[in-house]
Amino acid sequence: MRFAGACFEKSRVARVGFVRCDLAGADFSEATLHHVTLTDCRLTGAGFAQASLRGVDIADSRVDDVNFRMVRAEDIQFRDCALSTSDFVQAQLDRVSFRGSDCSAADFTQVRSSDVDLRGARLEGIRGLASLRGATIAREQLVPLALDLALAVGLVVQDDPET
Repeated sequence: MRFAGACFEKSRVARVGFVRCDLAGADFSEATLHHVTLTDCRLTGAGFAQASLRGVDIADSRVDDVNFRMVRAEDIQFRDCALSTSDFVQAQLDRVSFRGSDCSAADFTQVRSSDVDLRGARLEGIRGLASLRGATIAREQLVPLALDLALAVGLVVQDDPET
């Protein structure tokens, strides 16, 4: 199905499965999605601002440049998704997993979170790292994030001019 640019603003969507749907630019702002699955979908540029998401499973989908500002997300799984440059500013994330997803350049500024799992996710260039306090990452993700983590906690990283 093609729902590109469709308006789902303030709608209630429950127990629905979207498979291979084009939802690019769709407006889900202030919508409620409960027990929804999205598989192999295109959501590029969609808007979920102030939406309530519970029990949502998004797999193998393009979720890049999506507005998740101030979303309330509980029991959400992003599996093998492209989430680059998506905006989670001021979102509430509880029990959210980003396994195998590309979160590069996503913005997590002022996120409130508990039990966020970033293992296996691509995290280069993400913003708002300090807001993800308590999130889980894998050991191999730590070194590439070291500089961003240092800056997030206020460390000054400066090379010694003598070397």
